[in-house]
Amino acid sequence: MYYMGVDNHKQRSHPTIMEEDGTIVKAGPVLNYRSEIHEFIRGLDTEMKAVVEAGYSTYVVVDILEDLGVEVKVAHPLEVKAIAKAKVKTDKRDSRILADLLRANLIPEAHKRSPETRRAQRVLRQRAFFVAAMTRVKNRIRSLLA
Repeated sequence: MYYMGVDNHKQRSHPTIMEEDGTIVKAGPVLNYRSEIHEFIRGLDTEMKAVVEAGYSTYVVVDILEDLGVEVKVAHPLEVKAIAKAKVKTDKRDSRILADLLRANLIPEAHKRSPETRRAQRVLRQRAFFVAAMTRVKNRIRSLLA
């Protein structure tokens, strides 16, 4: 069994893959593309679990890893920070800490939304944005007329 901790960013991620005894098998930056992530985990034939810290582009990586057959958990960022308490934060260290926490089964999980829920949420967020923009414009016109 391999354990993967992924420090995720908008365009790239830093995964670290460990064995059950904590030995790091592979680590390094990858772009958040299916081909890049597939190439990174290629050759590791045994079962793999992964953890991705919740953030802006979490579900890009989660969807790719799940399509590749990896069991993925989404970690709650504030609770992981409270557990880890790292003074020096780098992508390399963060991904290693996530892999260690996953290996020890200490990941504080965040709710993992379904693709349907995520689509509905995007629509609702866009609607809320346009309603707020429309309200701003109306209020501005009213203040100019006053």
